[in-house]
Amino acid sequence: MSDGKDDNSREDLLSILKKHRSEYAAVYFGQMLIWLAVVAWHEAAHGEHKSATGYAIAVGAALGALSVTSLVTTIPIVEFRRNLMVLLPNLRERFEKKARDEGRREGRTEGRVEGRTEGRYEGRIEGRAEVYAKIAAWNARREAAQRRGEPFDEPPPRAEDDDSAS
Repeated sequence: MSDGKDDNSREDLLSILKKHRSEYAAVYFGQMLIWLAVVAWHEAAHGEHKSATGYAIAVGAALGALSVTSLVTTIPIVEFRRNLMVLLPNLRERFEKKARDEGRREGRTEGRVEGRTEGRYEGRIEGRAEVYAKIAAWNARREAAQRRGEPFDEPPPRAEDDDSAS
């Protein structure tokens, strides 16, 4: 590039940037090779040509029309691919964020359920320990009264007894 222009320059408004020309050329010539293979196969299989010249003319005529089609489709193909490369990271980030948020929600819900279950279990254990402590204290008072020979008419504690009422 000795002309002094950089790769981001254009020769006119509708021309392709120099840095993208090879990409456009690759897509265009790739399409043309595919069309050449398809047309050559079709003409060989279904054409009624008496000579190789007639076959070449039929293939060339079909490729002439298809070259315009390839030219028209090259720009959308290249631009779609380029835009897709820009959009894919954004889409991936959006889906990953959604999955992370959903995982967080599930984790919180699971944690709350486990916490409640564990809290209930620990509450039951503590409640039983309190009831056993009340029964042990009642039994100690009963045995002490028996040793002293005093009557003991205090009813045994029940699990439903509430200390806050006394």
